[in-house]
Amino acid sequence: MRRRLSLPLLFVLALAAVSGRVTGVSAQPAPAEVPPVAAPAAVDPSIALGADPRGYLELVNLWRNRASALPDDPEAAAEQLDRIARAAVAAGIQRLDAFAVALLREARAAAAAERYPEAARLVDEAEALAPGLPEIHDSRASLALDEAPWALHSWTTHSIKGLLARLDDFQRRLLLLGDVVLVGLLIAGLAGILFILAQVARYALHVFHDLGQAFPSTMRFVLLAAIVLVLALPLIYGFGPLLLVFPLAGVLWSYQSGSERVLTAIFIVLLGTSPWLVRMGDRLTEAGTGTSQALHALELNAADGRAMETVQAAVRADATDWQAQAVLGLAYKRLGRLDEAETALRAAVEAVDQDAHEEAAAAILNNLGNTLFGLGRGAQAEEVYQKARRRAPEAPEPPFNLHRLYTRSDRDDEADQALEKASAIDAQAVAVWSQDDDPTVNRYVIDMALPGGTLTGRAMAHLFADTPLARRGWVMLAGPVPEMTAPLAAVATLAVFGLLGARRRRMKLTWPCMRCARPAPTPLIEAPPVHPQCEQCVNLFVRNIPVDRRVRFQKEQTVARYAAFRRWGTRALGLLVPGTVDLVRGNPLRGAAMVAATTVLAVWLVWPDGLLLEPVTLGVDPDATPVGRVVLIAGLAALWVTSLLRAVRWKEPV
Repeated sequence: MRRRLSLPLLFVLALAAVSGRVTGVSAQPAPAEVPPVAAPAAVDPSIALGADPRGYLELVNLWRNRASALPDDPEAAAEQLDRIARAAVAAGIQRLDAFAVALLREARAAAAAERYPEAARLVDEAEALAPGLPEIHDSRASLALDEAPWALHSWTTHSIKGLLARLDDFQRRLLLLGDVVLVGLLIAGLAGILFILAQVARYALHVFHDLGQAFPSTMRFVLLAAIVLVLALPLIYGFGPLLLVFPLAGVLWSYQSGSERVLTAIFIVLLGTSPWLVRMGDRLTEAGTGTSQALHALELNAADGRAMETVQAAVRADATDWQAQAVLGLAYKRLGRLDEAETALRAAVEAVDQDAHEEAAAAILNNLGNTLFGLGRGAQAEEVYQKARRRAPEAPEPPFNLHRLYTRSDRDDEADQALEKASAIDAQAVAVWSQDDDPTVNRYVIDMALPGGTLTGRAMAHLFADTPLARRGWVMLAGPVPEMTAPLAAVATLAVFGLLGARRRRMKLTWPCMRCARPAPTPLIEAPPVHPQCEQCVNLFVRNIPVDRRVRFQKEQTVARYAAFRRWGTRALGLLVPGTVDLVRGNPLRGAAMVAATTVLAVWLVWPDGLLLEPVTLGVDPDATPVGRVVLIAGLAALWVTSLLRAVRWKEPV
């Protein structure tokens, strides 16, 4: 490549030398002959702000300097941390989560060595680098217990603050909602299965006797075919084909009590809406990796290259996406790319509905004013700041930025008035902002992020829309049956329930004998018997008709085996899962509540950070038992003991 370029280059140099000799003028023109580039009239270089060229690599170097100074010179290490905090703001980074987590690990090690003041100082420094990080409150809670094991009030206070911090963070809030959906589906599925099994155990003999009277010769074959169908279809095709026989649940409806009917209707509705619930869970979990999460990440860290690429792709796909334009413009401004920031923020201002999103519009206008301020366009910046003030009169950022603009323009009286207005709104924030007067774009003016509900609304805009993952999940669960089968089957089942309920009376029932489980017919007009007895048992035990002693002994043995099976089967259910005893006894609402509570406590015990969140390891001693784990174990033990006592004391017939 160099050989090919050498000849043209020599030719040009020679031509320039010859022309210089011929004309008698130097090859380089005089500076006076070059016309100066005139600045636009709207630009005032005296108030223009400069952009700090430092980025994330500079922060890494400062962190390495701190690490090298930490063993020998703690004061120098603390100074490096202060420089990191200021450099992060200058680089457009609002939260240094990685550095904060490293400090929390150091705090955990210091607490393990009983250096509690040092641990508290490290936690404070971590909060300065990453304000709002939930793990900071978790570390404070652990530190409070390490320093004073009886300080449960401090642990509770910091734990609640950590939970509130997770709710304030967009990504964690959406993932927590996704956890709620997944845990809700898990609870509904488990409670529904147990409820169906309990209903079958409670009323199977009724159905068997009634159908046996209607079809005495074919009942066994019908029952066998039904069992094979119920067991084989889910193994081959998933539970989808069972949706086609949902209306047959009306057979049990005639035998159920009022609370059992209510719970049956609830489970039918949940199963009918299951396709949309799966979609909702997928949409919520997508907030951790989709465009909404990229917007959130880019707001916190303008140097996040992956988030920048995702947001830029969203803007290219839809130039009217005002949220993406607003976040992209703010990131450009923090990176010092002010011309690109102005273009993006003006596009966001034009695309947003300022009447419907007043707070978001005020944030965009404030950031646009900061960009114009940085470019030296003081008059335009002042006009935009005033618009932002009118949109958000309770926000201290626009008047404070006006104070800075008036100060740089030598308009002292107006600057003092603007500062008073900002201090009247939030004096503490203004005092913190006033401490830093570095004339850079990111530190001299104060940005406004989009309201938290804006991104949440964006993530939930199409919450029930179809997704590929939800579609594949439905195929895995339901097989070849389409999704619309679930709501149609649920509607048909509820219609059958409505028709049966409109009759306001029970169908003809044949209750099982409390002694031998044989059919005990009951007239339709009578209430369900408390102690149903078949005709043979009435003859044997009530009327005292003389019978063969061997027949009576066999009858008593059969009754004893039936009673023992009923008694010990109920106790075994109480040992296995709390709440199943109430489901079998006819208290379905209480039983379902106990099953739900048990499942929630078990999920929290196994996954304390949720099903979707990736927990941050802070170096906690694995042998230590957190208070939260003790509380969960105590709650599970209380539910189990309660269920066991109810099972042991149970003496009523099924």
